[in-house]
Amino acid sequence: MPRKLTAKKLLAKFPKLEHKAGFLTDLACPKCGNADRTVKIDCKVICKLDEHETQPDGDYEWDGKSYCECRECHHYATVKDFTFKGLDDLIAEAQDSQQPEGVCDDGSIAK
Repeated sequence: MPRKLTAKKLLAKFPKLEHKAGFLTDLACPKCGNADRTVKIDCKVICKLDEHETQPDGDYEWDGKSYCECRECHHYATVKDFTFKGLDDLIAEAQDSQQPEGVCDDGSIAK
């Protein structure tokens, strides 16, 4: 069954979404629009254990079926439900179109 909420619809619902750099791409909460990439994800990782501490030893793994929770509103679903293909590109395009002419990306005035 196709998901009803698309990246375009999410951006229309939450027009103030901001582009965030990082390895979690196209990710946002479908309930509150939080796109700052602070989510909880159920991951699999190998750890080193001893009587004093536990340390991750390797990469963290998850997939689209993994549990995902928004740290802002605590909505939870799967990573797939939080992933909106093309969202980061749409946000970047929207931000570019709102920037006044003659203003650089860093906010300085072009000479």
